[in-house]
Formats: sequence, structure tokens, C-alpha cells
Amino acid sequence: MKDIIKAEFMKIKRKKLFFLILMGELASFFIGYIIQGRNTGKQIWMDVLYNFSGYNFMIMIIIFTIVISKLVDVEYKADMWKLMFTAVSDKNKLFAGKFICVMVLIAFSAVVEFFGIIVLGTHVGAEGVDYPLIFKQCALPLIGYLPVIVLQFGLSSMIKNQSISISGGVVGCFLGVFGIYMPFHKVLIWTYPFLTAPMTIFQEGRKAITIMNQDSMLFSFVSIAVAAVMFFISLHLYNNKENF
Repeated sequence: MKDIIKAEFMKIKRKKLFFLILMGELASFFIGYIIQGRNTGKQIWMDVLYNFSGYNFMIMIIIFTIVISKLVDVEYKADMWKLMFTAVSDKNKLFAGKFICVMVLIAFSAVVEFFGIIVLGTHVGAEGVDYPLIFKQCALPLIGYLPVIVLQFGLSSMIKNQSISISGGVVGCFLGVFGIYMPFHKVLIWTYPFLTAPMTIFQEGRKAITIMNQDSMLFSFVSIAVAAVMFFISLHLYNNKENF
């Protein structure tokens, strides 16, 4: 397993995947700075974080899709799957090793996001620094991403044509953004980053107010459970696939 992960990180370095994630987060901060900078009223951390989460999702869900596709596509382009299966007899280890590398990349995005949000909030005039709330904003939506990450990883691993996986990520982006307003949004895995977020919107008459999301932890557990089921289903299909 250690050798597999080490080999995957060599591919990550060669493909500059950490840099790609960094560029996605920086784009989110830039958009956030422009949008929040237009607000001349008093800036509070809850509003800054909630607004940031929307466009950050739209950017990063596409970035994650591309990153996963690039990590897996190396074997398809070089026709290396059979060679890898010869070197690594246990498909489970190969699948798990690649997935661990994906999660390291996702965790890296959360670390960048944590420090970036502090800089963003400070520059737009939010008073103080609410470290616990910022940590929740970085960690909980990350848990919400898990089912989507597993789905994209499974699609990329089992389908040679990576345009299908990337198209799925684009469709998922729209399902996440617009699906949250649908009555059945709780069954759409693409809405989980919003459902697990520490803040949500409460409509008070014509005014929308940012409040704490009381169901955040509940949906975090749901997201982990759904991701676990999807992971083992993907692993089973991956083990049974013969034509790579």
C-alpha cells in the first residue's frame, strides 16, 4: 500500500494537481473579494462564509472532477492497467491507494481554504476572526463532498472515456446549485456540501438571514454513511471489471 501511494504521489507531482487545486481556491477567494467588497454594510463572519460557500462549490466541484480524472487517466492513456495489476495482485489496495491520494488532495484544499478565508474576511472588514466557525466551514462541507468524490472516482476508474466523468461533474455542479431549492434536495448527493455547511439561510418575510444550520451534524453522518456504501459498491464493480 505504501509503494502504491508513493507512486500515485509521483503522478500528482508530475500532473501539478496540488497547483490546480490551489488555483481553484484562489479563484474562489478572488470572486469572494469582489462580491463581498461591494457590500458597504457591516460584514459579519456568518454572511462572509455562507456567501463564499456558494461560488466555492461551483468552482471546486469542477476542479475536484478534473483532478480525479487526471489522476486516473494516466493508466488509461499509457495502457498501464494490466501492468499495474501484474505488479499489484490485490485490486483493493490499488483502488484504496488511489482514493487515499484523492482525499489528501481534497484535504489540501480545505487547508488552503481555512487560511484563505481568514485573509478574505479580514480584508472585507469582518470584525475579529471566528476560528471555530471557519474550521467548521472548511471541514463540514468537505464531509458533504464525500459521496460526490466517491462517485466521480468510481466513474473515472471504470470508464476509459474521461469526458463522461467530467460531464457528470458539470451536471453535478448544476444539480448542487439548483437542486438545493427542490423539494427532494435531501436525496441529491450534490446538495450535501450545502446541507452539511455550518450556516444556512432563513427567510424572514422578504429578508434572508444567515443562521446556524442545526442539521449540519446529522447530514454529516448521512454523508459519511452514503459515501461508505458507494465506496464499497464502486470497489465491488472495480474488482469485477476485466476490460481496462
